[in-house]
Amino acid sequence: DTSVRDKIPSVAMVAFYQVMNLGHFISEYDTFLHNFCVLMRVDEYLTQIVDETTYRVPTHLTPAQNGEIVIKNLSFAYDDNVKIFDNVCYTIPHGTNVHLIGMSGQGKTTLLHLIAGRLTPSQGTITIGGVDVSTMSTEALAETILYVPQTPILFNRSVYDNISYGRTAQISEDDVQKLMIDNGVNFIGLHDSVGKNGAELSGGQRQIIYLLRLIASGNMSSTHKVVLLDEPTASVDKSENALIILNIIDTLIADRTAILISHEDTKVSSLFAEKAIKEIQSEICS
Repeated sequence: DTSVRDKIPSVAMVAFYQVMNLGHFISEYDTFLHNFCVLMRVDEYLTQIVDETTYRVPTHLTPAQNGEIVIKNLSFAYDDNVKIFDNVCYTIPHGTNVHLIGMSGQGKTTLLHLIAGRLTPSQGTITIGGVDVSTMSTEALAETILYVPQTPILFNRSVYDNISYGRTAQISEDDVQKLMIDNGVNFIGLHDSVGKNGAELSGGQRQIIYLLRLIASGNMSSTHKVVLLDEPTASVDKSENALIILNIIDTLIADRTAILISHEDTKVSSLFAEKAIKEIQSEICS
């Protein structure tokens, strides 16, 4: 039948478009599931923070004036049986760079989280520039402390967008390009996308882009007095990336109090004075 044969291409086209729409739906559904899982992880993290800390209304709304960290009568435990810190007193003068070493589970990351206000001491205080961290608002802490995580957070946007993210004042493309050139970053262009979670980059390259973001924000504000680095070179894959990271961190910690934690000596750790976490834990208040 000619009429039937004539209709076959139309039916085929309809089927083709339906398959295409189904593929688009599956892609969108995959994105939805990914975002939902991310939100669930954020919810778990926030729940953990609420469980581990006592909420206090902040009374200090401005950043600390210097980076001296004073730990006084500090005690902390995740449960009642094992105290990670027990009545510890320790001072890190402004401008001091400390490399904390120790086995996993000994309290290095816990100390960073206590200093950053992410955990609340069971007893005692931690002050930055004379201000009790537990009294500082989230904004004041963010303007006082630069935190470098082991796994940097990047967005599925351009390199420029990722480096300029989080600034209160816009930075020009020329300034970001100069920042990249000055730090020897030539593995990606200014307008190239880094991919979802930085998938287009290696582990070391993702850390470099994240560190440049901190440099960009730090150059705009002299309020940042403390830099906390949680194993920033753990994902570094090439020696040239390690050298770039070394130079960026050298700039980042200039005239700031800096604490680095890592499981091994790296090129970056050469910038810091080595200190065992157990030495700090043994500084019992008199």
